[in-house]
Amino acid sequence: MFSRSKKGAKQSSGRRFGLFKEKIDEANLFYHSPLDTSTDGIRLLTLDKAIDPEVSVTCSLQHVTFAQKPKYEALSYTWGAETAKKQISINGKEFEVGRNLYNALKHIRCANRDRVLWIDAICINQANVPEKNQQIRMMPFTYSRASQVLVYCGNYNMDWESFISRIESSQKCHDSIPLKIKRQLDNKYSSGHKLQTLIETYRGSLCKEPRDHIYGFIGLAIDCEDQFPIDYNKSLFEVWKDAILFKAADQDSPQHDHLRFAKTVQTLLGGQRIASRDDVQSEILMYMTAVDKVFDEQYRLVYSTINEDTAELMLPARLAGRISHFGPTYHEIISDTRKMVRWKSNITRFIPEDQLPSAREENDLFMEVLENVVEQDLAAVSGYDRTIA
Repeated sequence: MFSRSKKGAKQSSGRRFGLFKEKIDEANLFYHSPLDTSTDGIRLLTLDKAIDPEVSVTCSLQHVTFAQKPKYEALSYTWGAETAKKQISINGKEFEVGRNLYNALKHIRCANRDRVLWIDAICINQANVPEKNQQIRMMPFTYSRASQVLVYCGNYNMDWESFISRIESSQKCHDSIPLKIKRQLDNKYSSGHKLQTLIETYRGSLCKEPRDHIYGFIGLAIDCEDQFPIDYNKSLFEVWKDAILFKAADQDSPQHDHLRFAKTVQTLLGGQRIASRDDVQSEILMYMTAVDKVFDEQYRLVYSTINEDTAELMLPARLAGRISHFGPTYHEIISDTRKMVRWKSNITRFIPEDQLPSAREENDLFMEVLENVVEQDLAAVSGYDRTIA
């Protein structure tokens, strides 16, 4: 009995020590204090100077308002993998950052002066979604108020042969990057910087957070003007809806490419997995006007309209025809003579008399194609929601 209670006491003591150690470790961690939401402001990071590049990175973080006219530099860099973490010190407490940011801080750290910086991963509390939504919306203003923007491209080591080869070819492409930047600056206030154009032009760009394929361009777009809702709590499907409804509300936007743009945004946000069938059925209301009211000899164009109360979106379309009858399947019409006879009789029944000769000719040609078609090729045109190269 005595030995068991002694063992239990040791286990209890071990648990208490573990909890005590966790509390000590937690006390050493840095946590963001909330920003004052009554006025527009940001956090600024002061990067301590260091003569020795191997010295640990130490910083301090303070709150400032834009009314104070703060002087700072903004840092742009690639976030990289979240699994690769490094520790820095903020206000004497430990804080984890990604490896790319850690390398950037060591690279831009000065030997003779402290450096005041705005860095999104540190200056925005990434765990506080409402704050993140607000700060992301202010990000264009944050960057524009910076004295300069530092771009860290990473630690890249080039071997000697590649370096010589790059120098030899530099005469051919030395002005390509400046020219691209100049064109982008020239187009800054043109339609080239509309949200749709930015999303489509840079759809090949990579980002860890799929919503940033949309939200990342809000500050650059000339047509948003605080109209696009930014909310990282929204599902990917809801962000997709916001993008489509935003485009449809723009009367100056092209009326013919809504579906193409919708597919582009869907792909950027993650493809078909962003919404289940139930999501689509419950959220998107699709209405079709009675065919008889729309169909006539002249094709009729319906312009896009939007009803925000019901989330109803009418897309532009041309009515080219209507389905009068569903015929047999491919396998039925190939193998069942009765189905074939019934199909031909229905052609006579549903096709206007003046169009029957051409319809019968087309049907005979179609039957010849079906008799010789390879089933693998048939699968490419018989599936729903297919993609054909």
